[in-house]
Amino acid sequence: MSTAADNKGTHVRSSLAHRPQTECLELHLVGRVDDESANVLCEGLTRATHLKQPVILLYIHSPGGFVAAGKRIIDAMNVYRAVTKGSIHTHVAVEAKSMAAVLFLCGDVRTMCTQATLMLHQVSMTDVVACKKTATDTAATSAYHTHLNLELFRLIADRCETDVEGLKRKAYAQDWYIYATEAASLKMAHKIVQRSPYMTLEVVYKIDIVLNDDMDMNSI
Repeated sequence: MSTAADNKGTHVRSSLAHRPQTECLELHLVGRVDDESANVLCEGLTRATHLKQPVILLYIHSPGGFVAAGKRIIDAMNVYRAVTKGSIHTHVAVEAKSMAAVLFLCGDVRTMCTQATLMLHQVSMTDVVACKKTATDTAATSAYHTHLNLELFRLIADRCETDVEGLKRKAYAQDWYIYATEAASLKMAHKIVQRSPYMTLEVVYKIDIVLNDDMDMNSI
């Protein structure tokens, strides 16, 4: 996860699709969690809120991205729940890393395919620290880094009925890869499925965003 605001080099494909026979709105996050994808997902969540859509399906395949963008999406998810009392189902077929894993864990019903993987780690502040000039700035950045880590770990702990200290031991010092069976045992996933249950039937609205095709999709 990164706190940088510069989204240059992002490659995202996000889409919104309506499935009238199940009265749900399907949202896709495919690519980085950044301002572009957050705009699309927040628009979809706002639409679902206004329409009092009872169920949202959020399909995630993402290497992660920016904390600020992810927090915007989480806020829109919380507004949707508060207004509609609806349910957000999140699904990972392959991978959800870093901030994308946090978004997955914010789902009310969480499913993973058998081969799917989550990855959690502490917030990356390298790019922010590098631009600081004084000891005071560095200390403030360090405090902010600690605050963000604690905020996200508390959120994850609340969603998964676990404790913050346990998450710190697993994810603070190094990347923590969580496979489907472990995710289920830790209550991070409610169900493991053989195939993705959320296949788009009719796309009525879609936005494709491609910037700088040669970017490294494995970077977060």
